[in-house]
Amino acid sequence: MTTPIRHRVFRTWRAALAVLPLCALPWLALAAPAGAEPGSYLMVAPGAVYPDSDRQTTDGWQVGAAAGMNLGDRWALEADGFFGRLGDPGGEHYQIGAGAALLRFFNQTPAFSPFARAGTGMAWMNRAGAGGPKVYGELGAGFVRWLPASPLTMRVDVAYRQTREPEAFGTAPPYADWRLGVGLVLPFGGPKKAPAPPPPAPPPPGDTDGDGVTDDLDRCPDTPPGAVVNPAGCPADTDQDGVIDLMDLCPGTLPRATVDHRGCEPDTDQDGVVNRQDLCPGTRLATRVDARGCPEVKVIRLEGVHFHFDSARLTDPARTVLNGVAATLKSQRALQVEVAGHTDSRGSEHYNLRLSQHRAEAVRQHLVQAGVPAAMLTARGYGEGAPVTENVTDDGRARNRRVELRITTVEGSAPDR
Repeated sequence: MTTPIRHRVFRTWRAALAVLPLCALPWLALAAPAGAEPGSYLMVAPGAVYPDSDRQTTDGWQVGAAAGMNLGDRWALEADGFFGRLGDPGGEHYQIGAGAALLRFFNQTPAFSPFARAGTGMAWMNRAGAGGPKVYGELGAGFVRWLPASPLTMRVDVAYRQTREPEAFGTAPPYADWRLGVGLVLPFGGPKKAPAPPPPAPPPPGDTDGDGVTDDLDRCPDTPPGAVVNPAGCPADTDQDGVIDLMDLCPGTLPRATVDHRGCEPDTDQDGVVNRQDLCPGTRLATRVDARGCPEVKVIRLEGVHFHFDSARLTDPARTVLNGVAATLKSQRALQVEVAGHTDSRGSEHYNLRLSQHRAEAVRQHLVQAGVPAAMLTARGYGEGAPVTENVTDDGRARNRRVELRITTVEGSAPDR
């Protein structure tokens, strides 16, 4: 470096050092955020030194150390020192120094925090003729990066350093060296980080079917609207027939009874009496039945209907009576009528059964001829099997020899009484 240029550089550097503290004061006031808590740190940084060619030495190494204090979240002040060795053909050439520096950070993030650095201090060298302590000044830049899962951070910086003897200010040019350092920083003494806020409470579970039981507890998530549910979110089934109360048309079904989709026990013949209780399961559709599921039968004894002895031939008075019966039946089309023939116990059972059947058929035939629809009438002989009294007297046997009309009402109509 030529002497004029070195003098100009040194004067510039000296001026910078002179105004550095004055410039730093307002920056510190502006940069430190309100309420910022200071913290401290230690640093060790080995590195390389690239000396001024005027030193007549070769590149060397240096180990630096620093103790610093953060001033808010963008500034730091540190005291530092270094020890290094330069390559010297004439012998060992060591440097040792101590000083202070001010750092300005520009982006405080864990991934990358760049900074600028300015510092000054005193340095000593053991080289023959080096004289006493020398003043140095530095300008540099670098960055800090947090190390994952570690309290340490990595710091990299490069600096331009000028060194000269105090008594030689203005008369001798300074030495201009470059320094590169890579180190580790250990923060300590700062404020404890506030614990992370608890995660926001999860939103309350929904109630998709609107039954009052949240989805996380609802074992029946598709309950129909308006259904009363139990704590598990399932519709109530009071009679436990498998059909919920909301849709159960027969809510009083016995436990474990077989039911259809309406919650009702099956009634195959549709007579209103469920199969479980129906003693007459094949009842004709629309037939009026009793509580047992059997047709309600009205029995009418045809007084005056007699036959010639030991035959199925009607007497003339009997025909007159049957003509009146036919006139009544023709006006009651919603009836089913069974003509029932009965005998006394004289004669064999087989003979009496056949005789009663013939007599019942004779009455039915006369009624049909008198205009009663044939579909309304059936004929059945009971023989001596259904007596109304004992067969021990003539009067008793006469009462047992009879013809009856067993009338079943269909579609709600009943015969005249």
